[in-house]
Amino acid sequence: MLAKFLSPAFIARTFRFAIVGIASTIIYAALAFGLLAAGFATLWAHSIAYVISILASYAGQKVFTFGIRGQHRRNMPRFIIATIGLAVTQFLLVALLEFLKVDPRITLAISTLYYPPASFVVHNLWTFRGSSSQPATEA
Repeated sequence: MLAKFLSPAFIARTFRFAIVGIASTIIYAALAFGLLAAGFATLWAHSIAYVISILASYAGQKVFTFGIRGQHRRNMPRFIIATIGLAVTQFLLVALLEFLKVDPRITLAISTLYYPPASFVVHNLWTFRGSSSQPATEA
């Protein structure tokens, strides 16, 4: 089983996942901190930034990371369920930190760092698992 995680295909997929994740995280952080600076409440800044960044994440992960074309009937419901689960846990984290009166910038930074590894685990183990896929660079 360890060999699977050390295979060139898994390492390449992990690298592609990281690229999409970093891009989505940058989108999230830029929007969240920008909205916070514009006077939005922490939870609103988080929520708006989350929705926009998650749309970018789905497109990137599905096509670039997992190389999946079509299969929306299978992948989209799984992605939505996984995203709701991730959103709920991230929202609860943000709400808890806000309740504890943690500085909003630290709260959003923690929220930003939480999502990528949680997303990696969920999408690799469930959302896109078993889909017929090829790396996007192969036709």
